[in-house]
Amino acid sequence: FGSRIPVVAWAWRGSAAAHAQAGTGGQSSAVATMKRSFGGGGGAPASLDYGEIANAIEKRLFIGKVPTGTSEEELRQAFGEYGELTEIRIVPDRGNSGFGIGFVGFANWGAAHRALLGMDGQKQLKGHEGTVGTLSVSFAEQTGRVGRGGGAAYAKGMDVDRIFVGNLPEDATEEELVFRFQECGVVQGANLLPAKSYKRCGYVNFQVWGEAMDAVEKLHGQPLRVNSEHMTVVLAQPKDGGAARAAAAAARDSGLGKMGMDLVTSLAKKRRMDSQPTSGVDLTVLLAAYAAAVNSDGPRSACDILHDQLMQAREQSRIP
Repeated sequence: FGSRIPVVAWAWRGSAAAHAQAGTGGQSSAVATMKRSFGGGGGAPASLDYGEIANAIEKRLFIGKVPTGTSEEELRQAFGEYGELTEIRIVPDRGNSGFGIGFVGFANWGAAHRALLGMDGQKQLKGHEGTVGTLSVSFAEQTGRVGRGGGAAYAKGMDVDRIFVGNLPEDATEEELVFRFQECGVVQGANLLPAKSYKRCGYVNFQVWGEAMDAVEKLHGQPLRVNSEHMTVVLAQPKDGGAARAAAAAARDSGLGKMGMDLVTSLAKKRRMDSQPTSGVDLTVLLAAYAAAVNSDGPRSACDILHDQLMQAREQSRIP
């Protein structure tokens, strides 16, 4: 489908455009929606345009803090469990720091993103034994295209696991959407918007952003079924405006560690999926995360998520 995936198609016209922009704070166009910032890091602001993202980063991970003496086979064993690998390369330490760097390429975005989430700041290799050191993992930048730092907004992935699907047949079903898109990853839900014409549109939620990227890459311009028209598939703005990432950052800054980051991220994601209370949450952890969010520069929605869960946990703690 060419070097860039369009962010404007028939489905963005009229009422469908309003649905696609839901929660954007009244921005006037689909293009403006695609330009909203959801990444982490400095440099240029993040975009929801697949072409811009793929121009800035690769389906390849940059691995920092690789202990001297680590073999490519050791990296292959560590990262291979996440999916098909296309490249393993280690650049030896040249400054006697005791650490080199490496690159691990994947066949798809989902596998690369899952590997980043599972390894970054968590994985120790043999050379780390006896220390608190871990691998530092991020998406590799397309420095030849965007320069050093040009892909910083996507270095750790994005908190966008939802796609907008347009140009669907009038009789399309949510079950069909799940079936069609499950080839791209773990589909956590799909919903169709009320039909306003002979075409329909809807949303599909994946488990991680990388899977949503795979869905755009593989299925934009493809039919839902045989003899149906080509679908429009683009990344969709999260309902909470990116609060999940902000909440996780607040937890990290508060010193809660991985457990706290996982907790507040899951709370934010749960709020996007439904409105059911979350039970079994430690009040102390929630209080610390909420205090950190209040004192951070993140959006108010991150504080709102934690406040809601804090109040629910407080009420549950009073039940005899």
